[in-house]
Amino acid sequence: MLRPRHLHRIWSTDWRVAREGEIERLQAAYAAAFAKPGRGANQDLKETGAGSDAGAPTRPTPSVTQPLRAAAPVQASFTPSEPVDPSSVTDAMRRDAILTVLREGGAMPPDALIRAAAARVGHHRVGSRIKWAFESVLQRLLTEGRARRLGDRIAPEP
Repeated sequence: MLRPRHLHRIWSTDWRVAREGEIERLQAAYAAAFAKPGRGANQDLKETGAGSDAGAPTRPTPSVTQPLRAAAPVQASFTPSEPVDPSSVTDAMRRDAILTVLREGGAMPPDALIRAAAARVGHHRVGSRIKWAFESVLQRLLTEGRARRLGDRIAPEP
């Protein structure tokens, strides 16, 4: 049975906050994974004795010739340390938070969008009332054409 030898993990928060550094780490991990010559899938098959092409040559070692291109840097979202009073958050604040999260994060499921927008205005937890308030603002944005549905996700209008 083939098992992956290396796994490179990128946390979404690290990608949003420090994308350039994560791209450099990813490129280094990719180069390191293929640094040993002849370490391809066929070599693993030879060692385990599996596969019908056990005598086939190994695949060529890939090289990193062009760096990955990063999108425009994304600013980290501001989240107040103290929870806010839900009655002090206006629909305009909710609208701005939803649109900002969509611009920064792109298309996302409605629940994730609401949680991120609620955190942006200072809610530490999202209960039914806060969720309902954000859902009603989101519905208005969809009706006004400032956001759109892409399957099961919500995306900003271009």
